[in-house]
Amino acid sequence: MLFREALIKSFDRLRTNGNLLIPFVVSLSNHTQIRLGQYFPRSFILWLALTGLAMAAMPEAEVKRLAQAVAANGNPVALAKLQDAANNGEALAQFYMGETFLSGKGVARDTDKAIDWFGKAEAQGLAMAGHRLGTIYELSDEGHKDYALAARWYRKGAEQGYGPSQNNLGVLYREGRGVERNAPLAVEWFGKAAAQNDPFGQYNLAIAYLDGVGVMRDDAKAVEWLRRSVQKEHPASLYQLGLLAGSGRGMEKDVEQATKLMRLAAERGYAPAQYFLAITYIRGQGVPKDDAGAVRWLRRAAGQGMAEAQYVLGVMIGEGRGATKSLEESVGWIQKAAAQGHGEAMGLMRRAEKTRPARPVTQ
Repeated sequence: MLFREALIKSFDRLRTNGNLLIPFVVSLSNHTQIRLGQYFPRSFILWLALTGLAMAAMPEAEVKRLAQAVAANGNPVALAKLQDAANNGEALAQFYMGETFLSGKGVARDTDKAIDWFGKAEAQGLAMAGHRLGTIYELSDEGHKDYALAARWYRKGAEQGYGPSQNNLGVLYREGRGVERNAPLAVEWFGKAAAQNDPFGQYNLAIAYLDGVGVMRDDAKAVEWLRRSVQKEHPASLYQLGLLAGSGRGMEKDVEQATKLMRLAAERGYAPAQYFLAITYIRGQGVPKDDAGAVRWLRRAAGQGMAEAQYVLGVMIGEGRGATKSLEESVGWIQKAAAQGHGEAMGLMRRAEKTRPARPVTQ
């Protein structure tokens, strides 16, 4: 009876705090007997009940609030609370500690510690933590790149039904990285991700239909999947659907709609759309000619490292079109494009070198 009463009081304390921290619910009545001993040693249950050491689970919303505070400015108070929750086994807090060490907000950036925290969260069944491990091994440039390991983590999440992992595994199959190239299997994984309304899966499935890679070419189906993806304002899908609307491929030609879609993609930071919109302003296609507007969009695309935008921006500034003429700024942008292997930019720089005086010129 003492054990029974102690256990009841312990659970009452937990309920009073608004959380039940043990992974099962105990209902005690005159007609119900305690059967915990079938799963846990009696000594453990007695210790748990009498000491009240079961920690209250931190609500998901609070974990996210702390993570946002850390991501914003490395808030040390929020970081301490987040780490306490992670140390106490909160999977979501462990995930965000991994993100914290990847970003270096409030802590020294440390990919190995990030991997450790993501691993702890994934071990508790948090699929997005395993997915994050996959992205580290796929995209890292710090000595952690391992496509085979990335594929392993993506596959684990994909088989658990996690859409982003299904999509990324499809990408690896399409490109033959870490796995043998297999376009039909890539399409299969894209389809599974797309069926879960993953916008990246929907986009990649649409591209497969457009290109006829791994599946029969079908422009109408491509448009269908792109339209689903743009409902989530996926920038690449907005851009691609804009291209199709402008050309009339798979749908009725609509230049006005194409421009609208391109603008939406550009406003969401998609560099190809920003460049495309700039060219429409230069040429006056579907919009009035506007060199100044073109330069504004070119700057945004060039700032993201798009070589074509850097080259065109350099040329326009060199000619004083849409911006104050500046030879120094013009050369700077063209050099950046040339450094990325842009052919016209490289040719222009070579021609400039040939026309430069071989010796210093005296006055």
